[in-house]
Amino acid sequence: MYARWRTAALLVIVLLGLIGLSSALQASRTPLVVPTSLPSSGTAIPTAGSTADGVLFPTVDLDAIDQVTAGRPLVTWRKEPEGWQATSAAGTLIPVDPAGMVRVITILSTLRYNRKLEDVNVTQFGLGVSGQDGISFTASGVVHRLRVGNSDPYSGAYYVQRDNDPAVYVVGSDRVLLLFSSLVVGTPMPTGTALTPTLSLKVS
Repeated sequence: MYARWRTAALLVIVLLGLIGLSSALQASRTPLVVPTSLPSSGTAIPTAGSTADGVLFPTVDLDAIDQVTAGRPLVTWRKEPEGWQATSAAGTLIPVDPAGMVRVITILSTLRYNRKLEDVNVTQFGLGVSGQDGISFTASGVVHRLRVGNSDPYSGAYYVQRDNDPAVYVVGSDRVLLLFSSLVVGTPMPTGTALTPTLSLKVS
């Protein structure tokens, strides 16, 4: 009786081992499915129908940029022989941060995108709406516009558009934030001059 029980127990153990081995082999043959995008409360960067990498304004030379317009209220920076000058919408002269303007024109002329999205609904990226945030600038007599939309909920990258191009471009957040923070103007105060970041930008 004991011998029969032991034999039955051994058969059960062997059977369970074979089942486990079969499952392991089957799992090894099943490819892993990696999601192309994560669910989010915002709009994640699509992977289909897109191309990667490039300069946003490839024809713009740093030294050719001689005017930048942005801000709320609107401020215009013009490159004069003696350096950059800024004026308000009312025509009032405003002190300028020279180093900040060097960063601004450097970023505008070298800003790169890592994804180009075509045939998309731009409003889902915070673009194509009235009062669009962005920057208008002139280089070699040609007016260019950089419109800035929402940021990607995971990477933090920003969705932008250039000029009249209907495509949406994805650019790194570090460059966009540095561009915004570099647009500073001096606000005359009773005790001196303070530089205040113009973080809210609006294309004219």
